[in-house]
Amino acid sequence: MYVFTGSPVTKLDGSLVMAAGAALEISKANPGASKQLGALISGNPGTCLEFKDIGFNQWVGWMKVRKHWANRPDVEIIRESTAQLASIARLHSGIIFHCAYPKTSVKEQAVINTILDELPNNVIFYVS
Repeated sequence: MYVFTGSPVTKLDGSLVMAAGAALEISKANPGASKQLGALISGNPGTCLEFKDIGFNQWVGWMKVRKHWANRPDVEIIRESTAQLASIARLHSGIIFHCAYPKTSVKEQAVINTILDELPNNVIFYVS
């Protein structure tokens, strides 16, 4: 399963803003994904993690790392999102979760790495 990072910001049509990196690639590959994920996220504003079957039993996940797409990733949001992802990954140990590494400052990377170290082995982060 592929999990991309982002913010909970939706467009006027209700679709999730998916304008860069992994989010953009998922949006291009499945144009309906942004609308489907936007509906899930706007219906549950406190959520930090959502998963959606985008068709043909292909699942994607969204992990909140910031409050707004224009903001830098927030360490506390990443901590909360990572805790939720860890719980789900432990429940579904047969699934490999492929995640985009949140782009942060060099100073914050050490803190982020400590947080991500708590994830089980079936969660893999990629730096792009």
